[in-house]
Amino acid sequence: MTKSAAQEHASPPSSLPAYVFRGPAYVTIRTRTNDQPKYVDTRLNVWTWYDGGTAMNIDWSGLKLSSEFVEIAKAFMAHMLEKYSPSTAYRAARMLHRVSESDISLKFPWAAEEIISAFNSWNSSREYVVVFRTLYRWVMDRGIAGFSNDIYLKIKDFKTERSSPYSRIFLSQSGLELDEEILLLKRIERQSLTDSWEDVQFNIVLHLGFELAPRSI
Repeated sequence: MTKSAAQEHASPPSSLPAYVFRGPAYVTIRTRTNDQPKYVDTRLNVWTWYDGGTAMNIDWSGLKLSSEFVEIAKAFMAHMLEKYSPSTAYRAARMLHRVSESDISLKFPWAAEEIISAFNSWNSSREYVVVFRTLYRWVMDRGIAGFSNDIYLKIKDFKTERSSPYSRIFLSQSGLELDEEILLLKRIERQSLTDSWEDVQFNIVLHLGFELAPRSI
């Protein structure tokens, strides 16, 4: 590949300073019980949170990632912890671990071909690919250097493999997209504008359905 061709496929260089995470020291999280911490201390090397008594964490010092991308990843994790359920946020942590184990771990910014190669090394795992695309879009929308719309469109078109002809049926029954989950949580937490028992009853059933519904592995 010639130099000009390589430049065409890679993210455009930027003269902007490297991104630094300057988020809140404590990120408030959604908890299901009142006997567990309701925040994550982002000043620590290990971020720990709980879901129904189960501890989850991400050890930043243990990840083999470029220093610039670590700062970006911290901002994304803080966003996930604040906006989504603890278990959904943990999907992002698992994805970052997978990135740390891949060939792109210390490379940044990435070319589209490098990201797609990483996807293939993950055996096209749907969960990791979807969360990585969510991260890429989230960062790109905030104008952080090293991400481009052209690369996003290429990785958006990447098709994940399904394990059997019936996988689509099972997947459609087992989970929500990230934007769907936050809309549902907002609906559950919304205060009723009336004293209608039917409205209260519906909200109870909706809440129970969300808490007891099956989650993807």
